Amino acid sequence: MPERHRSHGGGVTHPLGVLVPEVGVLSETFVQWDCNQLLPGRTVVVADPPPAGETVLDGPSWTADGPVLHLAPEAGDPPPSIGQQAAVERFLQTHGVRVLLVQYLDLADRWFDLLQRLPVPVWVRGHGADLSARLDTRYSRLAALAGVMVPTHAARDRLVPHLLPQHLVHVVANHVAIPDPAPPRPAGATVECLTVGRLVPKKGHAGLLHAFAAAHTRDPRLRLDIIGEGPLRTTLEALVAGLDLAHNVRLLGARPPRETLARTARADIYLQPSVTGPDGDDEGQPLALLQAMAAARACIVTRHAGVTETLTDQQSALLVDEDAAAPLTAAITALAADPTARHRLGLAARHVAVNHHSHTAAREQLLHMLKPEAAP
Repeated sequence: MPERHRSHGGGVTHPLGVLVPEVGVLSETFVQWDCNQLLPGRTVVVADPPPAGETVLDGPSWTADGPVLHLAPEAGDPPPSIGQQAAVERFLQTHGVRVLLVQYLDLADRWFDLLQRLPVPVWVRGHGADLSARLDTRYSRLAALAGVMVPTHAARDRLVPHLLPQHLVHVVANHVAIPDPAPPRPAGATVECLTVGRLVPKKGHAGLLHAFAAAHTRDPRLRLDIIGEGPLRTTLEALVAGLDLAHNVRLLGARPPRETLARTARADIYLQPSVTGPDGDDEGQPLALLQAMAAARACIVTRHAGVTETLTDQQSALLVDEDAAAPLTAAITALAADPTARHRLGLAARHVAVNHHSHTAAREQLLHMLKPEAAP
């Protein structure tokens, strides 16, 4: 597959460059925002997809609005060649890029030889697995770059002081659009629960299903939708059948963002049962949870990594320990029985989202740090 270079032309400079593994991964709405919304109309993107990447195999679910340099995926995913490095350097120079933002620490490590010699500041934005399961001592060399952004203080503590100096690591909370608050659902024959996330171990679906099965025996009105796709689908389908939940739990697969947001707004209870995966993979700060908070949904969340840093138990969410089936069952049962508590927790969660996780606040913080309009 040859390299493809799409440019909007017209002599417009694009002071912000974003280096990503792939353009168009459905679950990476945070990458999409950085590419299209952080500096609209003034951003270029470089994509370095692995040969078995999601968009390589199935095609993209979204596109970047500005000029894009797609590098060709190669068998075995070798390090960037001299020719690829030169192509990226020319692309950034042609479009007048003044600062480069790299998505994921491991991608920055992969491209480090080029990044360290670029004549513009290079920032790195970490998210989840790159700050846990894929964390590597080699990342200490990223200290040669302008700085590293992480979504939580827990993630920051993994880097400082073991790998990077304190002044280079900055907490930039994940952020979402803040819609009008969804009204509480009227009491009815069902209590609708929802969780959104890839079907991978760290999302905690298996433990959730066991806890939900126990809650359902206490309150048969309970229903659960699971949005997401991944390698555990067959295992979870078997578990749903084994727990006799086929009529009360739906595995909906990956859904478009607009549909996911609509289903979130209709839920009575949002569940974020995250756990540390067997390979050490942890969450960063799940956007689906922040979207549920912004929609004023009552949330039940495990105390996992930095997920709960902006939430307070009994005030803005119900917090339970990881892999604690009985407390999770009790929390689901309690909220199912108490619409007043659901409404109160939902409004408090929305207040947290508005004050700590809005696009507006994040854009101001990011542009202050990146300074894309400044002279190189």
